[in-house]
Order: sequence, then structure tokens, then C-alpha cells
Amino acid sequence: MRIVYLSLFFSFFFQTVQAQEEKKIAEQAYLITRMVQRYHVLPKELNTDFSADFFRQFITTINEGNIILLKTDVDSLSYFKNILSEEIKNKQTGFLKLTIQLFQKRFRQADSLVQLLSEKPFNLMLQETLSEEEAGRHPKDIAEQQQKLYKWIKLKILEELIEESDINEATNKDSLIKLLPVLEPRLRKKAIAAFQRSIRQITETPNGITDAVGKIYCKVLASCFDPHTSFFPPAERENFESEMGKSVPKFGFSLSAEEDDIVIENLAPGSAAYKSGQLNPGDKIEKIKWEGKDAVDVAGANQKEISELLSSGNQEKLTLTVRKTDGTLREVVLQKELIDKDLEEEKVQGYILSGEKKIGFVSLPDFYTDWEDKTNSINGCANDLAKEIIRLKKENIDGLILDLRFNGGGSMQEAIDLSGIFIDAGPVGQLKTKDEKLITLKDVNRGMVYDGPLVILVNAFSASASEMVAGTLQDYKRAVIIGSPTFGKGTAQVMMPLDTTIDFSKPPVFKPNSNSIKLTVEHLYRVNGVTVQGKGVIPDIELPDFFQAAGEREKDQPFSLQPQDVPANKYYQPLQYTQPLDFLRSYAANITDTLGYFKMLNKYIQYYQAVTENKNTSLYLPVLLDQQQKMTRLTNQLDSVRMAYQNSFMVNRPGKKEATAFSQEAFMNQLLKKSLSTDPYIDIAYRILAVPPKK
Repeated sequence: MRIVYLSLFFSFFFQTVQAQEEKKIAEQAYLITRMVQRYHVLPKELNTDFSADFFRQFITTINEGNIILLKTDVDSLSYFKNILSEEIKNKQTGFLKLTIQLFQKRFRQADSLVQLLSEKPFNLMLQETLSEEEAGRHPKDIAEQQQKLYKWIKLKILEELIEESDINEATNKDSLIKLLPVLEPRLRKKAIAAFQRSIRQITETPNGITDAVGKIYCKVLASCFDPHTSFFPPAERENFESEMGKSVPKFGFSLSAEEDDIVIENLAPGSAAYKSGQLNPGDKIEKIKWEGKDAVDVAGANQKEISELLSSGNQEKLTLTVRKTDGTLREVVLQKELIDKDLEEEKVQGYILSGEKKIGFVSLPDFYTDWEDKTNSINGCANDLAKEIIRLKKENIDGLILDLRFNGGGSMQEAIDLSGIFIDAGPVGQLKTKDEKLITLKDVNRGMVYDGPLVILVNAFSASASEMVAGTLQDYKRAVIIGSPTFGKGTAQVMMPLDTTIDFSKPPVFKPNSNSIKLTVEHLYRVNGVTVQGKGVIPDIELPDFFQAAGEREKDQPFSLQPQDVPANKYYQPLQYTQPLDFLRSYAANITDTLGYFKMLNKYIQYYQAVTENKNTSLYLPVLLDQQQKMTRLTNQLDSVRMAYQNSFMVNRPGKKEATAFSQEAFMNQLLKKSLSTDPYIDIAYRILAVPPKK
């Protein structure tokens, strides 16, 4: 009888705790919508249309691949399809409760089905296909779910086999096929273990499914207002701010894959990992334990899984169990610490490209700033870039290339300050907030750090602040923009606590372990009144770019905003290009027509598009081998053409002492020099700046 009482008690206790967690999630969802209504530049009304959009996006996200939930489950959840807005407004938990119950049941079921699949070999020579229609529908019953799981696991086995086997043009397919009886059991075990580990990582932690469903619920809800409005649990906000340049405590190690193990690759000088004296590059990660939680065995996990696990916690203390190169196990306790900025790698590095003329080159990875001291811009990218340009000017450069490729943006104030490096005081952009008032963004500093010829390189991953700088300098005719159309993000966001009582006029204060929201609060416009939202910045000289085919842009994302253009700022006065653009375009076209790199690139793009446009996925090894061999052949040919490419210049690092021979710094410096000297896009930018005047 005592056992029965205890069982009832724990059941009641668990249900009570879960109900409390569901109420917390409902409260968070309510706060998200209130924050949006109060601050978002274009808030949506919570109505039946919004409910339907939210429901569809939530089901797509939480049931990725349409594997876990059955059609009957989705049908039962569809009861809430048109009333989710009312659930949120009234802080109700009916939809959450049912979703959690269904996932608790289906996770156990999927785990059992996958375990059954582990008992028999997968026939990788059987001609099967995972069709687009099949991938897009929910299984109607358990038998269909098992078939879908079978195909999903088989695809993972095939992908792992191709990745491990280093498939290239010289790979003997017959020899590889003969090895399948030896290779398949290990790969099957690995794929199934990864699937089960992903489930148990959720189900075997307190409030695991409730917490996981709750985070997805809040994240998807925020994203339905626009792609850049985001819900951030505490650990994720910390990671985001670290990426944006904020000084936050770190453990200070990076990881890499080595055969079937994940090992420590580097230790950041001055970090906790570095100063512990117990970790070394090459140590294998066996277990990860956050303070106050059970250790997680990660032996056999891949790099993505371990990285996600490390980023999932915001605790200050971490215990790593590592296997040393001598085979011994060691537990290492790390406490997060701030890393001395003087010990971190410089983010802005300038080079001299010496040939017919001497051209400066600077690559800017992102628009970082000192988020903790907004009254002082000395630790931001604009100040760092200005110092590097001054160093380059001492070398008497004839022109400058600013590389903003792959720069996804960051601080908008830094973008304003950086634009001011190249123009005299004046407007550099416009913005509009929720109140519809058009505000002019100004460079208030008279004079220019650099007034010489300028080229800016961009591509499909140049976004937000990068687009503002490129667009501003294009409008002023201050720079020639070269590359492919940019991403098309013409909005600005702010991070704030998930708290409707905050004073928006004051700097936000984030309480420990509190949730946050990143809100889209402004539309950005160029000084000519045009928005880059959904359009991007169109380069003056367009060049073929692989990422035009492979990359997703703002306009391709669900719920992207579509603002209208506004009047041009009447105070900006465009300059005149030193060379007519038509002449420069013709000059660049003649160069690209004669370069084997761009011819090979077009072949690669055509084949890539042909493969990716086929939405039916083959599960037949010979077909996948053929695809991979051709893709590898084209990739190798493209790499060979690039590495053999002879640019029109030599690369040097000015004003710096040579690093010690055989040091890590010297090695990385040589790699970067090699990359610059074989980059066709940089070569074309160099030639544009070095081109003789038109007769």
C-alpha cells in the first residue's frame, strides 16, 4: 500500500510541476506578443490568420522531417489551428499540454521503432527513393512511421558512408560496395545511436520535453512576426552577444572532428581552458557535465551534437571528461572567465597588394562593438578599421579594397561611423520606427579618414549593416561595389529583457537566467530612399557567385517584411565616379570572360542546381556515389583552377614584425596570404582600381 501511495504522490508531484512549467511557457508567449505590440515596427494583429500561420510554422518546426508525429496527432492538434491567438491572449495551455503529451508518447514509440531497425542490416544496394510527397506528409499509422524512420536512418547511413569514404573521381565503386558487409553494421549503429541520443537528451532531463516544446513554441511565435524577431533563453542570449562582440565569460576552447572522435583543437590564450594546464589539443571529449546536472556521455557524438550541448547551458562551471593521448581519463573543471582582449586575435587586418599599383586590402568580418560601453566607440570595428587604414596610408596606397563578403552585419552605429570614414559629414541613411517618423542617420564628424579610390566587395551573405555601408557609399558614388547582390535585410533589431515594464529609453538590464527577446524595431532606408529589404544592394559590377544559387536571401524567408520606399534625403550630394561605370563593367567582363575560374564556376553552379532542384532523394548507393563523384570532381577542378590562379599582385602585411618561424601565427599568416593571392574576386577589384584612365 505504501508503494501505491508513493507512486500516486510522485505522479501528482510530476503533474503539478509540469503544469507550472506549462503556465510559465504560456506567460512567456503572452509577454512576447505584448512586447511586439508595444515596440515592433510593424506588429501583426493576433487573429485567425495569424493563428493559422503560427500553427503551420510550429508543426513544421517541431516535427522536422514529419517523422515523430502521426497524421492523427496533427489532426487532433488542428483543433487549435484558428484559436491559438486566443490561447496566447488568455495565457491558456491547452495546445501546449496536448503537444507535450503527444511528444512524450511518440518519442518513446520512435525510440522503440528505431531499436527494432537496429537489429537488421540495411540494404544500401536496394533501389529506393524518399519522394518529396512522402517526405512532406505525416505518417498515417505506426507502420508508415516505421517505414519513414527506416528511410531516414538509411539516408544517414549513406551520407556517413560517402563522407567517411572520401569519395572522389578515383574511388573504385566496386571495391567500396564489396566492403559494405563490414562497413554497414558500424554505420548503422552510429546513425541509430545519434537518433536515440537526440531523443534521450530531451526525455531524460527534468521537464525535458516540456522545456524543449516550450522553447520551440516561443521561438516560432516570435519568428511569425518577422524572421529576425527572436526569443532567447538565457544561454542563447549570451552566445549571441558573444558573437556580436560583447565581452562575455568563455571557457576558451574550440573543437574539431578526428575520425570517430571530437577533440579539442585550440585553446584561447588567457582563457580558463588555457590556464587550467590540464587540457591539450588532441584531447578527446568523453563526457560533459554542467554544474548541478548529470554528466552526459558524448562518446560517438558528432561535432554538431557536442557544440549544441555546450551552447545549451549558461552555467558558469563546466566539467569535461577527456581522454588524453596516452589513454588516461581526466576530469577538468572550468570556470568561465573574460579573456584579455590584448590576447585575442585582431579582427581587422590590412594587407598591401603590390603590383602595377599599390592597393590596400582590409576584410571586415562583422560590425562588432563594445556593447557594454555604448558611450565609447574605441572598441568598435569602425575605430579598428580607421586605425588600419591609417597604417595602410603610410605605405602610400593608390586605392583601397574593403571586403564585406560574408559579413552578416551587427551594430548599426558602427555602420554609421564606418561610412563616415569615407565621406564628409552628412546623412548616411534613414530609418522609420513604429510611429512612422522618418529619421536621418548622420555622420557628424567632419572630414574623411580615407578619400582615395575605393572598391567594396559583397556577396549574398553581406547583410544588414554591410548593406547599409555598401548602399550609402554607392549612393554617394564614393565606392564601386563589386560582387553579387546582397542578402536584402533592411531592418534593425534590439535585444531587451522579456519584460513589458522596462523603460525603452534607458539601456536594458538583463537579470541572471532571464529570457530575452530580439525585436525588429526599425525599417532602414538608403539615403536615396530605397529600402534594401528583400532587394539587397545590386553591385555596380556583378560577378558570378556560387552563393547566388546556394544561398537563401531575406525574401525567401517566411514572414519577411515588405516596406515601401521613402523619399530621398534632400541633403545628400552624390559625387562623381573617377571612371564611368559602363567602362569599368566592360573592363571587368573582359577579364571574367578570359578566366577559367568563372567558366568552371558556372559548370559547378549548373550541376549543383540540377541536383538540388530534384526534390526526390535517392537511397540507392550507386546513384549517390555518382552524384558525389561528379560534385567532388567539379569541386576539385574549381579549387585547382583557383589555387593555380595568378593574381596581378604580391601580398604583404605592413607595419608588423614577422612572426617567429614555424609559429602558429606565421602559419596562419601564410595561409591568409595564399588565400588573398588566389582569390579571383580580389584580383578583379585590384584591376579595377589599377586600371589606367579611359582615353
